[in-house]
Amino acid sequence: MKRRYKLLLIVLSGMLITFLINISTNKEQINLVALGDSFALGYIDNKIVGISFNDYLKESINNLDSLNNEFCIRNITISSLNNLLDKNTLGKKTNIPIKQIINQADILTIAIGIDEFNYYNNYYNVDDNIDIFLDEYTKLIDNIRTFYSKKIIIISLYPFNGITNNTILKINNGLKDISIKYKAIYLDIMAYSLNNDYFYTKDSIYLNYRAHKNIAKCIVEQINSWFYWVFHIIILKTRRTMLKI
Repeated sequence: MKRRYKLLLIVLSGMLITFLINISTNKEQINLVALGDSFALGYIDNKIVGISFNDYLKESINNLDSLNNEFCIRNITISSLNNLLDKNTLGKKTNIPIKQIINQADILTIAIGIDEFNYYNNYYNVDDNIDIFLDEYTKLIDNIRTFYSKKIIIISLYPFNGITNNTILKINNGLKDISIKYKAIYLDIMAYSLNNDYFYTKDSIYLNYRAHKNIAKCIVEQINSWFYWVFHIIILKTRRTMLKI
């Protein structure tokens, strides 16, 4: 029994040392890629574009080399985003296929659903479309994980325009399950919707720059957290061990 504890201590110590070495020596430039709808672009109402959390990440990550958000598209649905990925569509700015763009990322953020559910809320029954949305979201992440193994940040939805907390919770619980299944970071931003100071006007469906700034801060805290990196080192070492068996 003592021998097992000693062996476990050695393994954990080795992992901790590896973690510290990685932190101290990893000075490579970071590429950020963003996918999403109007919210990911930083819209604060239907006509005004502000500063998004992706833009704030450019300022917050010291060794950030680039931000590609050409697949953040106004009013895009999750199904349409899946179609772009299936067809490996070229970016309009870079003329590079979307899969190649994603594969070059060190951090991938995904914020989609506000535009889509606003449309459903105006013309259809929102609850009838939750499962369809989550199925398409699962398809998206599953496809991405076939060629991309680095950090994915999934941003939650929040109540707006009369869509109830219970409805958003159903969606967000689904997004949380997807995050767990595909080893992504899930970021819940529902709390910001409780504060009117985080909206451009009381009728806005989009959060303003104050909320986006805090969202970026939360993302940086998540990706820099000791627990996150130790967790992923454990996962990596487990995978390598299983491959040797």
